[in-house]
Amino acid sequence: MKAVYIFFLICMLAAVQAQEITPQPAVPRSSDWLNVANFGARGDSLTDDIPAFDSAVAALKAGGGVIYVPGGKSYRLDFPWRIDKSNVTIMIDDGGKLCFQVKNGTARNGIMIDSMSNVTIEGGEIIGDIPDDTIYFARPGWGNGIFVGAGGNIQLHDLKVTGFEYGIYIADNSHDCMVRHCDIYGNRRDGICIQNSRKNIISFNHCYDNGKLDYGSDTVYGIWNKNSGDIGSGVAVRNFAFSADLSSGNRIDHNTCNGNRGHGILLWIEQEAGPIDNTIIVENFCYNNRMHGITLAHAPGTTVQLNVSYDNNRPNDYKGNIFLPFSYGGGGGIQLEILSNQSLIEANRCFETRTYDPEKPNEALQNQGINIGNGDENEPTPENCIIRENILYNNKRYQKAVMRNSDGTFKFTHEQIDGPGRLDIYLWRDGQDNLAIDTMAAQTTTVENNSYRPQ
Repeated sequence: MKAVYIFFLICMLAAVQAQEITPQPAVPRSSDWLNVANFGARGDSLTDDIPAFDSAVAALKAGGGVIYVPGGKSYRLDFPWRIDKSNVTIMIDDGGKLCFQVKNGTARNGIMIDSMSNVTIEGGEIIGDIPDDTIYFARPGWGNGIFVGAGGNIQLHDLKVTGFEYGIYIADNSHDCMVRHCDIYGNRRDGICIQNSRKNIISFNHCYDNGKLDYGSDTVYGIWNKNSGDIGSGVAVRNFAFSADLSSGNRIDHNTCNGNRGHGILLWIEQEAGPIDNTIIVENFCYNNRMHGITLAHAPGTTVQLNVSYDNNRPNDYKGNIFLPFSYGGGGGIQLEILSNQSLIEANRCFETRTYDPEKPNEALQNQGINIGNGDENEPTPENCIIRENILYNNKRYQKAVMRNSDGTFKFTHEQIDGPGRLDIYLWRDGQDNLAIDTMAAQTTTVENNSYRPQ
């Protein structure tokens, strides 16, 4: 009898396990699910399907519902798809591609969610058609793959977004939004940008090969703009002066940011804008980016923990203008500057940060793992920061900062970046150049228990 009971129990457990792993139907039956095909969407990549997509949104009940986009097809959309109702879920089945005609059409943006709440978009690809070699100032810029303005609880997951100005743009006091498990790549500016918004989560995404923007050979600063920050980072949090709302309490965790023409992760404000405060940056991988792995500016109360940042500052790997800002004087792995006060930099691993050497165009030398300070006496330095238990090795600062034209000719070379004058500001090079802190920041910075060898 006992054997029969055990056999019965095993069969029941097996049935439960089989039920747990059995794939659910792609389209569960529900009166709230609307299939864009039933509104005339063809998905043949030739017909403009935006009327069908708009009709599906219009047909939703007042309480919202679900819109289903069949997979395995390419839907041409010549205008933005505006989700103008709350409590909506957009399900794009496997292989579904929403192709927005931003180059010759009038789309400019892809999906737009403005002043709505409780909207979810999952699955599929959101594709724009911008060319890689466009000179920015020669024509107007294109918009965002997905734009969220003044939204609440917007969920974006399991998406691929490419070929736009910004991949995903969360703005205008949007809050409690989440972007997760997305591939954001090949956009002209930032992969994911949070602008003047709060309490949003950017988690488990892969942001790579963004910043595909050529400013042309006559631009003074190349891709770097000291006033508004770099454009072309994997993940960026920004504040602009035109908005009274401020970015605050955002979380960036478990993302991989690599091969971007800007920074891996960037916190930056426009001149006259307010600070970005209380950001959490945890367990991200930032590598092979043209600028620093992680940069904080005007970002007080930031927590940077358990990140890996390596092989950044690689400008010679990318076409277009090359500029290492000589007023920076370093950085590479993690950079703190301009009033990023009371920030915690803890248990990060920074190694093999690089700097371009004009005498060895096919090679790169190295830079600091962590750098704290501005390199400019006119900008307030960070205060009361804690730098502890980080692992920093194989980083070294090279004594040249270089800008060159897209044809390879040099515009400017600053020879003595460690020499006399306003740039000679560093109190110490701790651990063989792996950590550098300027004289002002060093007066209030706590440095403890860092390691300068691989572990």
